[in-house]
Amino acid sequence: MAYRRSLFFKNKGFASHLHLVSGDDDLFINETSTTFNTAIEVHPESFTYSEPSKSWKQWTRQKKRHLTTSKVYKKTHKRRLAIELISREIIYLLSILLLSLGFFQGYVILILVIRIAAFGVIYKLVMNRLKEKNLFLISFVYDFLWPILGAYLMTTNKLRKKPTKWK
Repeated sequence: MAYRRSLFFKNKGFASHLHLVSGDDDLFINETSTTFNTAIEVHPESFTYSEPSKSWKQWTRQKKRHLTTSKVYKKTHKRRLAIELISREIIYLLSILLLSLGFFQGYVILILVIRIAAFGVIYKLVMNRLKEKNLFLISFVYDFLWPILGAYLMTTNKLRKKPTKWK
């Protein structure tokens, strides 16, 4: 993520996010980016790397922290993300249901094959462009499990009685 100093000062930097524990950089981009002032850079010299979480507990804590900031995003962006996630849940749940009941099995399998193939092609192209080598197969597991994990994390965040103190 990079932005011009002039854009940062013109929009008063992170001032509107000082009350938040995390996500100020991401929210700044969310608020100020347009189709006219945004570009995607995929040159290898532009890549940054961060240390991954070392345990399930660390990973879930990090994802829950990210979710606490999501309520501040632009509604259109939240809607787009929700549509993608819900459509993915629907296609997998309906496929499992219809296959287990024996309805439209040929069509269901065809739709699943098309969806999985399209996913695979898109992810393979992106992974090649970003010089990622070992994520292709696990990405299919993640694609299937993320709606379940996301629902779990959102639900446990909302059910939490006392606010979490993020480190």
